[in-house]
Amino acid sequence: MTEKQDNHLRQLQTEISRILNDKYRAGAVQHGGNLQDLSVSELLDEAINEAIDQLTYLLTAKEKLTNVKNHYGPGMEAGRTAGRDLPVIPKPTVRSLGFLPPNKNLY
Repeated sequence: MTEKQDNHLRQLQTEISRILNDKYRAGAVQHGGNLQDLSVSELLDEAINEAIDQLTYLLTAKEKLTNVKNHYGPGMEAGRTAGRDLPVIPKPTVRSLGFLPPNKNLY
């Protein structure tokens, strides 16, 4: 692997470790008990529910990006902006995509 790939991998490992730690601890507080005490059936049910949540979030994010692309043009796709003028996107749209915190006026 290249040095750039190694650096990227280390960044991902650090972020995954932080997220896992935070999520595991929050889940222990929220649900109580020990995760390892759940039956295989309960673990599978919880995993299926999480997968459904994940799919819902992914499809909603994809829909938001598609709506922006359809409204502002194909220049919004990553990698297709070189040499083009990008459209001006209204602040509420930028906030809805998560580029700006909704509770702060950064303009």
